[in-house]
Amino acid sequence: MSLIAKSLKRLQTDRKTHKKAFTGTVNPSQINEVAIYALLLLVCLGSFGLYFISTNKKIEGQIKEKDLSIISKIEKNISNGELMIRQRKIKGKGRFEYYLETNKLKELKDLAQKENNIKYLGIYYAKTGNAKKAIELLGFYLKRHQDDQARLYLIMALKQQNRYKEALEELKKINTQRYEVYLDRAVIYEEIGMIDKARQNYREALKMTPDPVLRGTIKSKLVVLGFVK
Repeated sequence: MSLIAKSLKRLQTDRKTHKKAFTGTVNPSQINEVAIYALLLLVCLGSFGLYFISTNKKIEGQIKEKDLSIISKIEKNISNGELMIRQRKIKGKGRFEYYLETNKLKELKDLAQKENNIKYLGIYYAKTGNAKKAIELLGFYLKRHQDDQARLYLIMALKQQNRYKEALEELKKINTQRYEVYLDRAVIYEEIGMIDKARQNYREALKMTPDPVLRGTIKSKLVVLGFVK
């Protein structure tokens, strides 16, 4: 037999041997065991993954709930603190000012009558629209006291009765540099036809007021008065 023929025969024999080794020697039960192990491994990995995701979400939820709870407590404490400061500030001024600033007018009247306090009784009447009674009481009180607060309420009552010239005279007695005073003067000057004086006081009020809405109103008023000679 030639060398080529021998080589071909050996190659065919090797192929048959490898094929038999690959297909003929593997036990089917071994294949089933490997498949079962692989399946169990996949199930375990899947279960662990789901558990990890679920646990992670639960922890994140607990952290968020805790953070929100802490933030809510902080905000509540801040609100309570601000309220306490405001209440102390108002109550520190006395019961009359407390009732006045909280607009508890019935309590203000009852206390003023009980203590025979002419000033706050006059303020009560000015606040409730009884201008005649307010002017009587506050006018009597101001003959004996220099009190800008009482005078401002007297001016309010005078304006309610359209007694603008008298209100203006009372305004001149107030030296405070509050924007409310300039605004009152501007309104009164406008009502009695003194437009230049009204413009001047509106401008002064505009410089001082911190309220953006009121600033817009004053600017509009100045524009309107710009057309008045």
